Amino acid sequence: MEQDSPRNQPVLDAFTCIGPACGDTCCAGWSMQVDDETWARWQDLFPPAELAALTSTDADAGRSMARRDGACVALDQGWCRLHAAHGHDVLSKACGGFPRRVASFADGSRLRIAQLACPEIARLALDPTARDGVGPPAPQGEGLRAVMARLAADAPADQRMRALTALTGSVARFGEAEKPAAAAALARSILDRLPRPAGDPLDEPRLLLTLGALVHATGGVWRPALDRLTGRLEIALGVTLDRRTLALDIRGQDDPDALRAARDAAWRRRAAPSGLARMLDAWIDHQLLASPHAPAAAPLPTTTPETLPGIRLAVTFAMTALAARVAALDLDTDAALRAEEARAAFAADAAVIARLFEHLSRPALIDALAVECGWNSAGRVHGLLSYAMLT
Repeated sequence: MEQDSPRNQPVLDAFTCIGPACGDTCCAGWSMQVDDETWARWQDLFPPAELAALTSTDADAGRSMARRDGACVALDQGWCRLHAAHGHDVLSKACGGFPRRVASFADGSRLRIAQLACPEIARLALDPTARDGVGPPAPQGEGLRAVMARLAADAPADQRMRALTALTGSVARFGEAEKPAAAAALARSILDRLPRPAGDPLDEPRLLLTLGALVHATGGVWRPALDRLTGRLEIALGVTLDRRTLALDIRGQDDPDALRAARDAAWRRRAAPSGLARMLDAWIDHQLLASPHAPAAAPLPTTTPETLPGIRLAVTFAMTALAARVAALDLDTDAALRAEEARAAFAADAAVIARLFEHLSRPALIDALAVECGWNSAGRVHGLLSYAMLT
């Protein structure tokens, strides 16, 4: 029996690649795999010498597009010359599918999900002024957004993060139509069921270390957009990250507690009027919609493919929420900065963060990062994998 074609998430109907206008092209900075089916087709399409120049092979990445100065050799003034010459069907599955992936839900339905790693998708999906009516599906019943907004609203940031992550993982077990009602029911008891770590499970300077470790683990390329994000976080956190050694230095003149208080105050004052709060809500909505499976519980502190989504979601949420708070702080400290500029900066940062975490589908990588960034201590793992305990 053939499956029905997946429906598009509405934002995909509004999406068009903007090519050279993109601030962080998908054609540079990461490996672009060439699958066997595409390779077989290319044998008949390209002469052997051209094919050899287009691709490279190594033990880790397999066959992928060759790169020049960190970018795909087929990138030409912001556009793919293979696509221009031969059409979309010539592209590999990795290139032709991005920024889309298909999610399968418990009720058998399928949805083509937009990937926030694309800066234009992030802009359209997160910024309410950019969507022109295109965005997350309208809430059903009480609505996921309303539940998420109310959940632990007055709790400390780390506790709220764990609660939101737990709720996201739990409602993923339900079909798309049942998710709002399930979220409303689960939210009533979720705080009482969360394991409490001994310390802050995601202190913000460690998030910056995690970002640097991800860059190193995925090739060590500090693209301009990634470098800008890192610099903004360094200023807000009062630390400096050595790009080569990953050493974190706390600047002596900056008081971490005062900096944290400034971010908190800026968020309270600026988040709602600027639209940044709505953007973070949209990010949460997107993650709820894009999570088709609830990972099974696994012995702690082992990291396995089953627990991997828990780590990825928790750290991605914490890092994205920090980027939103930094955007609010920018508004609070720069009188010349407009709200639309702050929203654009946050959308760009959210795309950079999402793109980094696309690489966390490899268990060996997440194991190495767990050790390097300290995620495997008992308190941190309990916080990061909290929702696995609810299954």
